[in-house]
Parts: sequence; structure tokens; C-alpha cells
Amino acid sequence: MATGCDMLSASSDTTANSTEFTVLYLLRNPHVLAKFRAELDRVVGFDRAPTYEDYKVMPYAKALLLEVLRHCNILPIVGRGSSCDTTVAGCFVPKDVLVGINVAGINKDPELWGDPANFRPERFLDESGQNIINEEKLLVFGAGRHACLGETMAKVMWFKFVASLIQRYDLKRSPARPALSTKTTGGLTSAPTTFYAMVTPRSYAKPTNGNGNRAVAAARG
Repeated sequence: MATGCDMLSASSDTTANSTEFTVLYLLRNPHVLAKFRAELDRVVGFDRAPTYEDYKVMPYAKALLLEVLRHCNILPIVGRGSSCDTTVAGCFVPKDVLVGINVAGINKDPELWGDPANFRPERFLDESGQNIINEEKLLVFGAGRHACLGETMAKVMWFKFVASLIQRYDLKRSPARPALSTKTTGGLTSAPTTFYAMVTPRSYAKPTNGNGNRAVAAARG
């Protein structure tokens, strides 16, 4: 029971924030939204809800999540404790010392990413566009035996919400309030500041009807 509670608490708040960041960056980068939607339409279609099994075969969706996590820095610093005296990269670390991993600095390091300021999910895809690369450079979930317990649950929750939203609705900048700032709130975890979007039921083409014509309908929430 305790482990289950740990997983829920580890994934719920950060997943909500990462979902908000995803919507923000999709609004700021409509070409990324178009690519994600094209993959979603091809794999899932319109007649059923997206599942985590779909996510497993959607490389662009995986790359999108990784790029969102790299940009938003929900946990800018990850803390770890040393269980014994050790040496890391020539630096002596005594036992029982709290060590902070500068995740935000890693995610913005030009030596690792080349163009860290650009939002570009393709940096996590190989030339074929089918395989994930560079994921080991991200430490947002930690690494090794002490990696985040809620990683898989967070990915499931993120994908189901974001994919269902994009499947059913069109997202555009709000004409009245078009500003989309990437500034974040303070606190233990980062979240985007308030932003606005125009959300409308999506229109899509169903399979051809009996007359050989495509029937157009609106997606229902």
C-alpha cells in the first residue's frame, strides 16, 4: 500500500504540470502539434480512446514527451544522499551528504543538445524517425536503482490525457489573449504561468460512406 501511495504521489502533481506544459508548447509550435496529431490519427484513429499500448508504438509521441520534460524542468534540482564516502569526477563526497543534481542545467547544456533553446522533439529520434535516441541524457526521472517510482504511471497518465485531448479537439492561441509565456511558477515543482487557448470540437473525415463520399463529422467529447 505504501509503495502504491508513493507512486501516486510521485506522478500526480508532476504529471499535471507536464500536461499543462505540453499544451503550452503545442500552442507555441503548431507544426509539432500537426506531426503529433498525424501520428495519433494513423495509429489510433477516431473510433476509440488512445491507450498506453498505442504510446508504445508512437515514436513521435515519445519524443514529444521527452522534449517537453527537457524544456519545462518540473523538478529543476533532484536531491540524493550519499550512503558512504565516495569520489565522483575527482571530487570527494563524504557520507550522509545531500547532493543536488542540477537537472535544469543539464537540460539546457549546449554541449549536450546543440540548440537547447529550440523546442524540437526530433532531437530524440534517429534518422528513420522510428527509434528513440538521447534519452539517457535526461535525468528528470533519475537513473539506476533510485529512479522515480512513478515514471511509468506518469507516462501513462500524460499520454492518455494529451492524446485524448488532441484526438477530440483543435487547439489554437486565444485571439483575445494570444501571449504564451514560458515563465514558470515557483515552488518545489515548476508549472507554467496562466495562459489561454481556444479549444473547439475537432472536425474530421470518417471512412467513405456507401456513396463513395467521405462523411465529415465533429468529434464528440
